Amino acid sequence: LLLTGLMALGIKQALTNNALGADFYVFWRSGRAFFLEGSNPYSEDLTREIQMAVYHRLARPGEDPIQFSYPAYVLVMVLPFIRMPYEWAQAAWMAFNLASILTLAFLLFPKTPAWILATLPLAYNMLYGAGVGNFSLVISLVLFLFFGYFVMRQGRARAAQIAAGI
Repeated sequence: LLLTGLMALGIKQALTNNALGADFYVFWRSGRAFFLEGSNPYSEDLTREIQMAVYHRLARPGEDPIQFSYPAYVLVMVLPFIRMPYEWAQAAWMAFNLASILTLAFLLFPKTPAWILATLPLAYNMLYGAGVGNFSLVISLVLFLFFGYFVMRQGRARAAQIAAGI
């Protein structure tokens, strides 16, 4: 938690007035609409609002409409971040993802040299996933956890299998 908090502070300071994460913005804004405002995250009004925030105009034909088009349960992932202003929420989400990569790497592969594990978040796909803020990185971390625990260590604990499945 301390590492995540410090990274979030550093990310927020480094990206002042230039918050990344257009994908995360869709989830964050839809989560706020659903949980805080009690409105429909799939509404046309919200889609237009998101387009104006990201593109500074409505999406043109052929462009990504950047609308919330996922199952509603994915909003649970952003629930801890929806009360924060976007700049802080994005920094905290990015820090959470980067800290998760590091934590899992060190826990699952303790015999690997630390310098290799520490550079893992610098891999293009990891850094890009953290930057745009979508859920592909979280899904990758679940697969990483599965591989490290169930394949490399041949873990068989039923509770761990259920948790990984969820």
